[in-house]
Parts: sequence; C-alpha cells; structure tokens
Amino acid sequence: MSRKWAGGTIPGTASERRSLIVEIRDLTGTPVEAYRAVGCRPSVFQALPDLDADANAVAIHLPKLDCERWERQTA
Repeated sequence: MSRKWAGGTIPGTASERRSLIVEIRDLTGTPVEAYRAVGCRPSVFQALPDLDADANAVAIHLPKLDCERWERQTA
C-alpha cells in the first residue's frame, strides 16, 4: 500500500520537498512560538493499530518527516 505526499509523490523515493509551519499554542489557542521546517519530505509513515471492527481502539498515525533545517518564526 503506498501513501501519497500532498499531490502524488511516494515517500522514500525522490519526492518533492516542501516547507511547513509548526505552531505552538497556549490553552486559549493563541500562537506562542512558530517554526518553519524547510525542505521536508516524508521518510516513514506508520498507522497504529490495525483497524478491527470488533475492537475498541483509536487510530494513530505516526509520520516522520526529514527536514533540511528549522527556522524560528518571528512575529
């Protein structure tokens, strides 16, 4: 089973790199800190646990992104 990365490239191949913003927010939802991850690509995607209709479980996705660098964003 292959996973797609924002438009069709497959993780683990020569996928296109993207940048993203990670925001840390307080309890009211106000941004406290922000970081820009530059040149990210997915390297691992794991879905836990296997879905079972008879089980009472929560689906958890654990993606791992490899990034070229992090930059702290300023207001």
